[in-house]
Amino acid sequence: MNYYNAAVIGLGNIGLYYDLDRKRVRPSSHALAYELNGSFRLIAGVDVSYERLKTFKGMFPHATVFSKISEMLSGDTLDVVSICTPPQGRYNIIKEIWMDSNIRLLFCEKPIASSTEEALIIRSEIPRSKVVLPNLSRRYHPVMRKLATDLNLLKWGKVQKIQIKYTRGIRNTGSHIFDLVRWLVGEIVSVNVINRVCTSSDKEQDPTFTFSFQTDNNVEGIAIGYDDQHYYMFEIEIYCESGKIEIKKSGDEIAYYDVGEHPLFESFGYLHVRDNQTNLLSNSNMSSALEHIQDILDNGVAPVCCIDDAIVPLFIAEAIERSYQGGNSQEKVRKLCE
Repeated sequence: MNYYNAAVIGLGNIGLYYDLDRKRVRPSSHALAYELNGSFRLIAGVDVSYERLKTFKGMFPHATVFSKISEMLSGDTLDVVSICTPPQGRYNIIKEIWMDSNIRLLFCEKPIASSTEEALIIRSEIPRSKVVLPNLSRRYHPVMRKLATDLNLLKWGKVQKIQIKYTRGIRNTGSHIFDLVRWLVGEIVSVNVINRVCTSSDKEQDPTFTFSFQTDNNVEGIAIGYDDQHYYMFEIEIYCESGKIEIKKSGDEIAYYDVGEHPLFESFGYLHVRDNQTNLLSNSNMSSALEHIQDILDNGVAPVCCIDDAIVPLFIAEAIERSYQGGNSQEKVRKLCE
């Protein structure tokens, strides 16, 4: 059986520590996902922290630990590398990997870079023979992929409105929200901030806002920011002509509504729950992502998302910040072709 050698750069939460949280679905980290998938061999971990390297080595004694990327690249041949570092400096990491190795695929956390300018440089310099796959995790889940197909086929008619409830920043949580809106509903073309909301991501320089937006197919939406000191939120409601889809519990549950008779008023319709899918995350998004990576490497299938899908959310975040700085003005979202 063929194996793909894998390494993880950055052994923080998503790189390693999420799987020490007993409530999370395993695997939730890159490191454990590689370890549990029979088609990959986790052979290395890289971090500047001795404590993180020690924890990694304790969990995966067969893997080698490094404090420098250059030391890792001088060792065994690698096929796949996960980049789980903070976005600052990602350009230099990616450039070093492309120049000094034959690695075939980079699996990169979001945001892809610390700025749109840096992200565009990465995009322009990626060799055509290489793949950068952003971890826009909902794209890999089979139920979410079916939902995207059903919406595209107008199963519930045209989308009319969308409402989002979220916490923790327009770059952290926002990258997933904006990608889901683009994927399921349409491109966000303009935004208008209503107010700023304090959340724990403020200390990471990732602000949270309540804002309205509009898509290229004239769907109106609103995203309401919540303070995660009270509770964590990641919910999306998509209102269509003949029904509603409600994504709840960070994507662990999806409720589907059809229009039927109103229980109180004879002349109006009412949204009735037709189906409710639960425990969706028992099928780990990280496991699904690695299955997709294996399919890319084995069979040359097209990635379900690419670096462009990681850059556009940065453009949206940029427009939201311009709106806030401009006194809650309406701002257009920059396009990749501009």
